[in-house]
Amino acid sequence: MDEFNYIINFFSSVGSIFNIDKDNSEKLAQIDFHKYLTKISKIDNPNLYDHIIKYLEYKDDVSIFDEERKKYIEKKMLNADNIKDEWYTEYIIQYFFGDNYYNFIINVFNMLSYYRSINGNFISLENLKIYERFNNISKLTLNEKRELFREYYRKSNSIKEMFYDDMRKVKDRCYKRLVDRALKLNKDSNVYNQKLSNKYNVDVYYLNGEEFYAFVRTFSINRNDLSDKANYINSNLNRLGYSFSYISDKNIGTTDFEQKKVVLLYDQINPNNISYVHHADIHSSRKIKQDTYLSNKVNELSSPDRLAMMANGYNEVYINGNNIVPTALICYDNITNDDVLFAKKYNLSIVLMNTSKYRRDDGRYEDFFDNSYTL
Repeated sequence: MDEFNYIINFFSSVGSIFNIDKDNSEKLAQIDFHKYLTKISKIDNPNLYDHIIKYLEYKDDVSIFDEERKKYIEKKMLNADNIKDEWYTEYIIQYFFGDNYYNFIINVFNMLSYYRSINGNFISLENLKIYERFNNISKLTLNEKRELFREYYRKSNSIKEMFYDDMRKVKDRCYKRLVDRALKLNKDSNVYNQKLSNKYNVDVYYLNGEEFYAFVRTFSINRNDLSDKANYINSNLNRLGYSFSYISDKNIGTTDFEQKKVVLLYDQINPNNISYVHHADIHSSRKIKQDTYLSNKVNELSSPDRLAMMANGYNEVYINGNNIVPTALICYDNITNDDVLFAKKYNLSIVLMNTSKYRRDDGRYEDFFDNSYTL
């Protein structure tokens, strides 16, 4: 079987970059996909094309494929070439937005739902009407779809840029709100506890039923492990990003189900570095380059309350960057000598939680039945 037929057969059966086994991954890595630029760009089946491009986006710049694909779709649509009825919608969305229809409607739904929830007024009404038209494209007849394409095809680049610029505006406000609502640790805080701070000779903050929100990260080390793990603790392992959770008084659940590992709190998160938010584990693979697909789950836009309340045991927030330094060690119900030694070693405060005053969702098995996936 030649390389191109192998590509076609493989992606026809797999359908997701996250289901590629090691043997096929190594084989695919040896193929120069650019050699088949024209053939790939002219694949009739839009879903097959999308699977291949998602794989390439994970490892390479696909702009040249997008341009060739647009030329191919434009020619077929304007000349009314023979196109399967069920492919019209996918062709149009690929052409104008560079994605498949399912991903597009999820993005539109997320954007508009969050935008309305904050009573936004920073996206033009004309833009919103255009997104609604494309969002409802599946309800149109074939002739109406063709007319919609002809109406906008000369503006295709500006529509895509406009849409993702507006998406970015909404994401920026969402992520900034998550950060702004997060607990900031200082001695003027109403949860700062002077008595416990004096007792342990380290700054202690006591959460005893108060409302709060916080970014946290769980580490696979024990609290009595005092060997030097500064690079690990300070998220400085030469990676492009790290997984966090967003907890609150609505749900203090983390991946530390037994509450025995090290959970650290962060109050200096840069909202510009947040790249992915989901109410459950996103099953992220190690991110190898910027602007690549990190997960096949929906990247959600959510309020602080909703993100915590909807968590399946715990949520996941992926944050780009290195040297993301923690502020405090979280302790549950009591502070041990090991906790104090650990906090002092890494110059951390301690956040003590009275767990009886907070909800904790233990949904560690629910995620297997979570249907919030995308292609």
